[in-house]
Amino acid sequence: MGAFSMKRELSKLDKYIKVAQSSGRLRGGWKKSTVKVRLICERLKWSEDDAPRLEVPNFYHKDLVDVITKAYEMLPDLHLTPYDLLWDPGDGRPR
Repeated sequence: MGAFSMKRELSKLDKYIKVAQSSGRLRGGWKKSTVKVRLICERLKWSEDDAPRLEVPNFYHKDLVDVITKAYEMLPDLHLTPYDLLWDPGDGRPR
């Protein structure tokens, strides 16, 4: 396995999306949504509710919980139990 390449990974994602769109369905937990982003503007103040919104159609994403779960499944030996690291300076008393 070679070094990570963002260009290669984006190319794979673009290819996957084209296939998914042509077949009419997404696999692997991908979802397609329209996202509304509230915009800010320099020197103008307004409440969050009054801020202009930008709609981003065809936004592909996965659920965050699914992504985290998959990451932990890929690392079965990951140690998550907290512990104390004690140092013994040689006189028998850990500090």
